[in-house]
This record gives sequence, C-alpha cells and structure tokens, in this order.
Amino acid sequence: MPFMTFNDTMKVNIEEIDDHHRTLVSLINELYDAVSAGSGEETIAKVLPELINYTMYHFFAEEDYMVKYSYPLYNEQKMEHAKLIEQTFELYDRFNAGDKISNDVLDFLKNWLNDHILGLDVDLGRYLQGIGVV
Repeated sequence: MPFMTFNDTMKVNIEEIDDHHRTLVSLINELYDAVSAGSGEETIAKVLPELINYTMYHFFAEEDYMVKYSYPLYNEQKMEHAKLIEQTFELYDRFNAGDKISNDVLDFLKNWLNDHILGLDVDLGRYLQGIGVV
C-alpha cells in the first residue's frame, strides 16, 4: 500500500496542477519506499533532490496561474511555498551532512502536501474554475 495516495478530494480540477500533485505524491512515495526498504543512500540521494526540484517547478507554475489570473490569496500561497522550499533545503543540507531521512520527515512532507492541497490549492482551483480557467 502506498504511503500517500492521490484521490478525488485532492483534485483542484485544473489538469496541469492535478498532474503536478500526482507527481509530487509519487515522489514522496518513492522516497518513502527507499527509506523503508533501507535501499541505500544512493536512492535517497537521487529522489530527494528530484522531489525538491519538482516542488519548486510546481510552485512556480501555480504562482504563474495566480499572477496571470489575479488570485486574491497569492501572497499567502507564495509565503507557504517559500516556507516549504526553505524547509526542504534545510532537510537536504542535513541529509548531505549525514542525517538520515526519518519517518518523521516523511510524515511532515505527506501532511504538508495533503494539508496544502486540501486547503489553499483546492481554493485556488475553485477560483480558477469560477473565472473559466480549465
């Protein structure tokens, strides 16, 4: 059973954003599988930067929608994005310094993504659909 599952409640109904969220869930699951299996630091060293890079790519894409369509909660979303990017870089630095990726870290990533999607991103999706963006 996957660590995290993308489901209908997580859909924002903007295809590009939903596809990004599916990819993020998949990367978190891949990281979880590597940590759980003890499959080696090399797998984690590959997946963790991929997760960080894809997260930044996704945030920039969301923020582009927000700016393009004058989303009123843009500043709140941008601050949340910046906060997570900072936290993931700290995680990456700690990993490179020899710290192990723990289940607590995985739980944090899972909960953050789940809460963010179900809160701010679903609101963004409603806003975009309300103005005719599909």
